[in-house]
Amino acid sequence: MAELNLGIDIKVSPTRLFEAITNPGDLTSWFTEHAEVSLADNRYNFWGRFTPGNPTQEEGQHRISRVIPNKLVEFEWRLRDTDSIVQFEIHETSGGCVLTMYHQNMPVASPSQSSIQDFWSHTLEGLRHWLETGQVYDLMDYSETRLGDIGITIEIDVPPGVVFHALTDADQMERWIGSRGSIDPKPGGKIDFGWGMGPIKILEIEPDKKLSYSWQWEGEPQSVATWSLDGSGGKTRLSIVQSGFAPDRNGEDYYIGWYKFVSRLKTMLEQGPEWERIKVYSNKERLETTTTTIDEPISNE
Repeated sequence: MAELNLGIDIKVSPTRLFEAITNPGDLTSWFTEHAEVSLADNRYNFWGRFTPGNPTQEEGQHRISRVIPNKLVEFEWRLRDTDSIVQFEIHETSGGCVLTMYHQNMPVASPSQSSIQDFWSHTLEGLRHWLETGQVYDLMDYSETRLGDIGITIEIDVPPGVVFHALTDADQMERWIGSRGSIDPKPGGKIDFGWGMGPIKILEIEPDKKLSYSWQWEGEPQSVATWSLDGSGGKTRLSIVQSGFAPDRNGEDYYIGWYKFVSRLKTMLEQGPEWERIKVYSNKERLETTTTTIDEPISNE
């Protein structure tokens, strides 16, 4: 089991943020497919295809263990046959709020299973997007079984040159995917996210159009990650394909991981320099000690 403590800055009042984490209408815009919440009856129920495991309504019954209006909500979550506890805590700041999410006894992913940290990172980014823009973030779909190679395509509201720069510049990579990584953007050049595993060597590179590199993860055969960019009207259609997997390999881990990262890239580029990554805080210490920004690899934890 593991513990996870994330924090995200959101430019809204504590009252509005509390509403967003307790109102079923809000929850279905950033967190889950279906929700039933009653603070009076200590119910925090959520289920459906946007929740890891795609639980049924019966499986999605959760008890609220503690609540402080406009400050804190804590609920029990039986996840992957494990009893865990999730706590949302609201900290008012001069510019709005910081929401911290503490997940205690969080289950560790088994081989080919998606990371719960990927779920939380993407979901909290969706919460901020919903509250600050009024637009629904694309939620991860856990209802499908994805075998073999995986692929994701999104549209980003910036030109291909801007997207390509974010894929091939070390400082830009640090903002959305890297952790003290590096890149030599030429065929045969080394690419490293700072994870200790993952990307190895650039196989193909065509400015503003394509980037492909070899990929190695412990216990797995080598694969290839390929980015393709297609521009039109100042926008970019961006695709990522991870290929080289066995036809019967469950690709949930890679799909969910890449979904998180491409969504983060889109948000970073469209919002510009003001956008900041979600932070990881020391467990138990919460806001007092910041250890790092999120830089978890796409893999089993």
